[in-house]
Amino acid sequence: MVLVAAALTSAVAVPRSPVVRATGSGIRPAVVHGHVSGLYPGLRKQMRIVVRNPQTFTVRVTQVTARVSNASSTCRSRNVRIVRFMGSRAIAGHGRIRISLSSRMRRRAPNACQGLRFPVTFTATMVKA
Repeated sequence: MVLVAAALTSAVAVPRSPVVRATGSGIRPAVVHGHVSGLYPGLRKQMRIVVRNPQTFTVRVTQVTARVSNASSTCRSRNVRIVRFMGSRAIAGHGRIRISLSSRMRRRAPNACQGLRFPVTFTATMVKA
């Protein structure tokens, strides 16, 4: 099993320094990136992400989670929710797939959240197919 994390943003795209973890010798971690823009209080939108497989062999993505960080000291991470992907999607060697994650901004998000960028760290769980 391989665990991979890469960072992106919710609300407006802006990259963060990636955090990468992998288990197993000789296994390179996948790259996960994506964004959603235009969130406002009460709105639900699909966050489109791409998962790239740097291996020469096929892998299966079984889960992708997104951890939202604070946009500012007055706009906390709890104002944005991103639903994880659970399933089984194959990615051919050196291939990529697109996955959509449901995201929304809390209805009672403060006005201070308007136009801010929420850093998001993705974690993908993958197994050799």
